[in-house]
Amino acid sequence: MTLEDVSKLSGYSTATISRVINGSAKVNPETKKRVERAIRELNYQPSFAARMLRREATDSIGVIFPDLDVGFYTEVLKSINKRAAHSGYDLMVAFGHDPEGEMRLVRKYVQQKRVDALIVMNLDLPSRFIRSLNGSRVPLVLLDRPECGLNTVSVGIDNEVGAREAMEHLIRNHGYKQIAIATGPADTHDSMERLRACRQIASELGLASDDLLTWEGNFTEVSGYKMIRSYIESGKKLPDAVFALNDPMAFGILDGLREANVRVPEDIAVVGFDDVSLAKHLSLTSVAVPFQELGTLSVDAAIQAINEPEATAQKEYLVKTKLVIRKTCGGAG
Repeated sequence: MTLEDVSKLSGYSTATISRVINGSAKVNPETKKRVERAIRELNYQPSFAARMLRREATDSIGVIFPDLDVGFYTEVLKSINKRAAHSGYDLMVAFGHDPEGEMRLVRKYVQQKRVDALIVMNLDLPSRFIRSLNGSRVPLVLLDRPECGLNTVSVGIDNEVGAREAMEHLIRNHGYKQIAIATGPADTHDSMERLRACRQIASELGLASDDLLTWEGNFTEVSGYKMIRSYIESGKKLPDAVFALNDPMAFGILDGLREANVRVPEDIAVVGFDDVSLAKHLSLTSVAVPFQELGTLSVDAAIQAINEPEATAQKEYLVKTKLVIRKTCGGAG
């Protein structure tokens, strides 16, 4: 029996069950009764190792993110903070600036056991380094960065479904014949998955390979602005649509088009990915990522790993995306 089994039977989150087990005063009596009833029915017994870990607990969860220059990270961090606070944990947040700095931060958190669990978000950590942490005293949750073959938990985005939905809308609903894909860094998990899905659906729907353009960016607003200005200045005919694989690049593209007096969506359609809060104000069509669910799953996975350190099977959770149609793509089509 695991914490998840108790969660399913009682109807409460693993975080709530953890608070009941730990004797937290934040649980109301009725909730406590229902959880304890489920524990008795399942004969669930937290392991000795877990109880020892709790006695040495810091009651903190570490979070290491890249620089917060993208709205996506800010939205996810807010969600993580809310869930952690609700579950009785403090956050220790740090930001990496390069691979060496990121590895140094992770080592410090793990080796000094500054936190009870560590959530790392899409960092440029080498696979061999992550493998070296496997089995450490501080459980690791990989956010938006799966790692095959390890007994770690990863929480990510269903990038394929999101990219396919956006491309299908542009090609089927609007009949766009030439589409540019504004990508992120070539070695970024999200960018690779989204680009692969774009190419696959374009092929399935009969879009000629020459009509699927690839513009390389780095997931920043500046790179979006530069790529569209460079294309306009080249004198080439604009594609029918641009699908930016994150919202900040889409914002930069919209800025560059506005400066060049190019109308959106009359002259060119623009779609983003993430649906951060600014997208709504700019009427940007975007693939929405459920930030609240992404943060909640990450914290819940961390808490479960804290309470059940012996349950080391690899797990991967994916949150579903949804295309939010606004003006920049031409509407519903």
